Amino acid sequence: MASEKRRSMAAIETIDFEDEELDQFGAAQIQHLPQTQLLDGYACIQCSRCQDACPAYETGKELSPSALEINKRYFINDNISAIANGESIDKALTDWMLTEEAAWSCTTCGYCVEVCPVGNEPLIDILRARQNLVMMESNFPQDAVETFEKMENYGNPWGLSPQDRENWMDGLDVPLMREKKNTEVLYWAGCSGAYDSRGREISQSVAKILNEAKVDYACLGNEETCTGDRQEELEMNTFFKPWQNRIKKPLNNITSKKKLLNVHIVLQH
Repeated sequence: MASEKRRSMAAIETIDFEDEELDQFGAAQIQHLPQTQLLDGYACIQCSRCQDACPAYETGKELSPSALEINKRYFINDNISAIANGESIDKALTDWMLTEEAAWSCTTCGYCVEVCPVGNEPLIDILRARQNLVMMESNFPQDAVETFEKMENYGNPWGLSPQDRENWMDGLDVPLMREKKNTEVLYWAGCSGAYDSRGREISQSVAKILNEAKVDYACLGNEETCTGDRQEELEMNTFFKPWQNRIKKPLNNITSKKKLLNVHIVLQH
């Protein structure tokens, strides 16, 4: 049963949307979980380190990674014959493993996986449950819908003017790619680096360092757009994949040997 090779921390496979045989995205019932995830319920030693480390639990949310694993163990014990015979069990994961509210309260920080002494990965169960909610049931929080509408209309999750992306550069003599086209280093500030007060300070400090070091660099400025990491975080793959093309568009018209990023997710595009 444990033959499936584990990948990096809390990583789940990329969905091939061209595969016409795929009829289930994520996990709706226990039979949709990988075998390694079933064994996690029995590997759990109930030390509660994952629960103590979970920011959602610590702030009073319903989520408990430890309870998720123990719930899995109890459910398998109660349905062991059906599971062993490969029978389908119709009871939804959100009816017994974790609630929908708990699934959405996860910040996907991965700390529960990092601190587990036996290598359990409750985050994978949460992500698969989210995938099913979003991609099979079109069920996700209303505030997420509002955020994605702002990303679509304004290119950032806060609905701020895309023409204000360059405001953080005021007084810093930051070169722009629309003026240079070719550069040694492309500096991508990202939404937080352009709009958030703390993020702007970071972007300004980086620009000052690059200027002082006389690095050949440039920024996209107002041509930047949101990287869509919030969509990927919520397992909204059907929205995130098309967003990649939106990010690639300004990058296709420039030449740079290196990229300096405030936003790690740009590396995936």
